[in-house]
Amino acid sequence: GALQIEAGRLLPGSHVEVPQAVLVADLPDNVFTGSTRAQARVVAGKEGARTVVDMIADRFTLAPRHSPGQAYLRGQALQVALQSSADLASIGRDFIARLHFADAEVPDLRAYNRYLPGKSLYFLQGNGRMSTEFTLDGKGDVSAGRMQMSSASAQLALGVSRLTGKLSMDTKLDHATRDGHSFDLDNFTLALDGVRVEGSSAPPWWVKATLQDGHLDWDRPMRVRGSATLVMKDVSLLLSLFADRSAFPKWITSMINEGQATAHAVVEAQRGDFILDHLVASNERINLFAHLRVSDGKPSGDLYARWGVLGLGVELVDGKRHFHLLHAQRWYQAQPDLIPAEATSAP
Repeated sequence: GALQIEAGRLLPGSHVEVPQAVLVADLPDNVFTGSTRAQARVVAGKEGARTVVDMIADRFTLAPRHSPGQAYLRGQALQVALQSSADLASIGRDFIARLHFADAEVPDLRAYNRYLPGKSLYFLQGNGRMSTEFTLDGKGDVSAGRMQMSSASAQLALGVSRLTGKLSMDTKLDHATRDGHSFDLDNFTLALDGVRVEGSSAPPWWVKATLQDGHLDWDRPMRVRGSATLVMKDVSLLLSLFADRSAFPKWITSMINEGQATAHAVVEAQRGDFILDHLVASNERINLFAHLRVSDGKPSGDLYARWGVLGLGVELVDGKRHFHLLHAQRWYQAQPDLIPAEATSAP
């Protein structure tokens, strides 16, 4: 390298090259390691000289600090483009950086279970790929970002249900708080395709969920809240969370597979709870209304199904189901919300 310094500032033309280095970055509870090369140069600009750093990690790994063998990611060609002041006193804290990698390996989806709500929603098996792009500053604030993940065969548990299928996730991140753990989610989408439910002979199922006005606290475990729209093959999986198909009256089972359904709900996941509340789902023939909580792997809640003048209520408590055939709508309307209506728009 060659540096020119005047009054504590680097002058244009200064440059440094690092052809090979080991990079270790301590993140909260995690460690990032990689084999990297970097080039830094000072360039002139309208607002004065700026330091520009381009870094490429030919190989990198992100893993929990206390479980380095269970990596979140393994990838190649991670790129960091950084711009900072030419003032030596502030070069390490006054910067904007763009971090990007594509198609990194997710060796084991179970590594992410430490962020999920315990026994209520977690991965059983599977691997995948991830691409990510962030813009952040020296305070750790993220001003923009995007994360995409896919798995050709993911196995996950939702309460007592065991699901296997293709998974894809895509979300934009915005407005991180100063501690770097809290994000607003912009059109978070999660799609499951070719889903089969363990123990069921039903044909494969699919769903695409979009979270609007979402908010994510990325801690262990994470907390997510938002308003969700779900488009799905049919209502069979929603009903299966309350009872086996054979337990329902014939007029419901004859319509379970009757065409694509759309649902709206408020979603919240935190600690050991996964909640779908204020849920309204419908297809061309049937309407469903539900409050569902999966707590420490055990589902509970209330369901009301309606077809014309026919209605049925299902109360699920401690694994036991009680069916309401008379005045089912009145019974359902008397049940309390799991997330108060006035809180559904609050992060």
